[in-house]
Amino acid sequence: MTDLLTRPTSRQPPAPAHLRSLPLVATASAGCAAGIGLAVVTAVVLLAWSTDPASSAGASVALHAAGHAWLLVCGVPLDVPGGRLGLVPLGAAVLPVALLWRAGVAAAKAASVADLRAAAQVTAALAAAYGVLAATVAALAATPAVRVAPLRALVGASVLAAVVGGAGVLRGSGRAGALAVRLPAWVPGLLAAAAAGLLVLAGTGALLVGTSLGWHAGRSELLIRALAAGSGCSRSTLHCCPTRSSGPLASPPVQVSRSAPAPR
Repeated sequence: MTDLLTRPTSRQPPAPAHLRSLPLVATASAGCAAGIGLAVVTAVVLLAWSTDPASSAGASVALHAAGHAWLLVCGVPLDVPGGRLGLVPLGAAVLPVALLWRAGVAAAKAASVADLRAAAQVTAALAAAYGVLAATVAALAATPAVRVAPLRALVGASVLAAVVGGAGVLRGSGRAGALAVRLPAWVPGLLAAAAAGLLVLAGTGALLVGTSLGWHAGRSELLIRALAAGSGCSRSTLHCCPTRSSGPLASPPVQVSRSAPAPR
């Protein structure tokens, strides 16, 4: 009778603490990557807004433009009047890529990722959190002129975070070699060829731009002077014409208006 009363009941052992903390660590890393990226983009947009004497846009318009710019550099296209804007300069795309890479490395080290299963869990949580944050920004930054579907932002940002952040997780945990062993023999060669092609494309583009600027140095100088604030040397200027504001922070459509020649 005493043995029956004192027999311990069988229970499932609790999950290790580091396994329970995986989603929390990944979510925090995604929040840091998204927050820093959005802060950098917002600072650049607000700086341009505050130093543009021709802009009559308010601070709320500038903040909406910052949200649109951050979504665009994350690979999320914007719906504008007359079409869809999805072209992202390679230089601007470096910001979210670098932040997500660093977030993946930091999450792997903070969560003590020791196997591929834990790496997959961290990557999934990181991608989901980043996508939810992007969808939230898309919903808050929507305007009558520029719109982004939250579902599109969720999917696009999640894919970017999964690819780049997942690579960072593998790097930070040292599991990249274990994953490479399990992949087919042709996959590493394909990835290396794709990376080399991307580097060649970026380098060739930079070389062509530099060559063109050097070949047309005179016209480039005139263009730079024309775009300088208060130059007044150009006969035509570009004015963005939204519903309530104008200036470089305004939304499309874009119209070209001609001004009178500058007095000499």
